Amino acid sequence: MTDRTKSIRIIVNPVAGEDEPVIAALNDAFHEAPLDWKISVTDEQGDGARFAREAREEGVDMIAVYGGDGTINDVLQGIHPSHIPMLVLPGGTGNGVVSVLDSPRELKQAAQCIASGDYNLLKADIGRIGDRLFMLRVDIGDVVETIENLERDTKDQYGMLAYYYAVGRIFVDDRDLPFRFILDGEREVKRDAAAFILLNLRRKNPDNHAENIQNGELEFFLVRSGMKELLKGITAYVDLADTDDFFEIFSAKTIRVETPEPLMVLADGEPCGETPIDIELLPQAVTLVVPT
Repeated sequence: MTDRTKSIRIIVNPVAGEDEPVIAALNDAFHEAPLDWKISVTDEQGDGARFAREAREEGVDMIAVYGGDGTINDVLQGIHPSHIPMLVLPGGTGNGVVSVLDSPRELKQAAQCIASGDYNLLKADIGRIGDRLFMLRVDIGDVVETIENLERDTKDQYGMLAYYYAVGRIFVDDRDLPFRFILDGEREVKRDAAAFILLNLRRKNPDNHAENIQNGELEFFLVRSGMKELLKGITAYVDLADTDDFFEIFSAKTIRVETPEPLMVLADGEPCGETPIDIELLPQAVTLVVPT
């Protein structure tokens, strides 16, 4: 155990990801380490940010989060603008941050890396929409509202299949909407698309984590309707090919998104208002812990 981390607050969403004994795994990793660790369990949206702010006030050395994209996003709101290291433990359904950082995918293994001091610290870019921060992605379009409007019973019964069905219908229905973008306050772009997808952390170089999380620009692409576009999107989503090979990629430090009618905006899977919106890059604004 190194002397750089003496205390850690672990914020846990108990309904995230797979059914696993979270506390037991953490106790196995930390019980012999000279480390003061405490778990805070979330109950509703906003708890993660509140717990993170409390941990900052207590002067902890590290804040960890176990949960999905929404929980990670919530904790991010409470950590920023400090540079207290943020550890994302494997536990969500997609584990997007863990995948980008090539961190251990087993909870106990990741925790053991922290207990033994086997980790690196890296600064990561994040984005902001109004007063809302995001780490992974922003989604806009009919597909967003379709996903958000799925009945809870459908989500519970069919899981990810419900999402795939809803998304597939959007692309097959062949309904593109006009988008207008202002990039860096000066460049205008107009395109018709079914969905706007902005990816902040991208696993472009598995040998260079810093390159994946410190791009210095916000990157987005547009997906048009139709079966061909759907297949392209699926191929990129499951990492069979690089997104850059299939889509026109736009990059900027600030992005204004306008549509004729208001469209719902999701930031890291959470509702974040409607278009028009302004998206801003905050370079290297958060410190991530990378278990090795």
